[in-house]
Amino acid sequence: MRFYVLLFLIFYLNQTSLAKRYYVSPEGSGSGSSWSDSSSDLAGILDATIFGDEVWVAIGTYTPTQDTDRSSFFRLKDGVSLIGGFLGFEQSAVERDPKNGKSILSGEIGEVGKADNSYTILFSENISHATLIDGFVISDGNADFDANSHSSPLTCGAGWYNRYDGENEEGWPIVRNVSFLNNVSLYGAAVYGEIENYSSFEVFFSNCVFDNNEAYYFGGAFYMDGDFNDMGNIEFKDCTFTNNNAMNGGCLSIITKSEKPNIKILSCIFNSNCAILNGGAIYCPVRLESNNEIKYDNSKFIDNCPRNIN
Repeated sequence: MRFYVLLFLIFYLNQTSLAKRYYVSPEGSGSGSSWSDSSSDLAGILDATIFGDEVWVAIGTYTPTQDTDRSSFFRLKDGVSLIGGFLGFEQSAVERDPKNGKSILSGEIGEVGKADNSYTILFSENISHATLIDGFVISDGNADFDANSHSSPLTCGAGWYNRYDGENEEGWPIVRNVSFLNNVSLYGAAVYGEIENYSSFEVFFSNCVFDNNEAYYFGGAFYMDGDFNDMGNIEFKDCTFTNNNAMNGGCLSIITKSEKPNIKILSCIFNSNCAILNGGAIYCPVRLESNNEIKYDNSKFIDNCPRNIN
């Protein structure tokens, strides 16, 4: 046992010692080693990262590709901290103001308008709580490739598509101060979670905004569907949901096969969201027959249609 503990400590210390910080700015032309040597190629920097790295991103707009390849996306790796809202001189992340400074990950490529925008802006796979997204706007993705397709970054998760299949027990990064705006897809327009073979996981969004996202079928803001074998937790705290639309679940659509996982909605606001059929704010149908209630502590539901929750 001591041998395996020692191996783990050696691996962890080695990963930490290799960690780098990269700097990205819209006008950068360097390698990303400092603000004065910043790179403008956010996609390339993210591809170069390893566990433990940080990527500091100055305010401005970034697209996944410089051409018109709609299938290109930013790929977030496990253990990487992606932090936006910098002015371009800070020496500490606490010096920035992510609410006033906007680092925008945009799907607006090609001609102006959604028709040729990126299918998915941000993609991740088998990442854990060692990963962080903080201080971004993710906007104008358009996952409209094939109306008959499901569980694909081409048709789901126009803002962010997160896939996990049981290689770790968490599956989501920590998400703070992120605004998801004007994304369109078949399922989970702002955020889509693909789940397979999971025994436990944690989903945590705090101080996030979901505005004007539209899914043709389920989950205008957020969609999860999969195999929940054991208790997990989905938590939204201090988040705002406005003007999101879908056929079912104008904001949140969580399709479970049992009363699991735990769902907490803490100090959130749901305003003017709409579903054509069920759940203007939240659609989670299995909960109607279970004892595992969704917790809505200190949250407000205003003018959602046809009703707040189903």
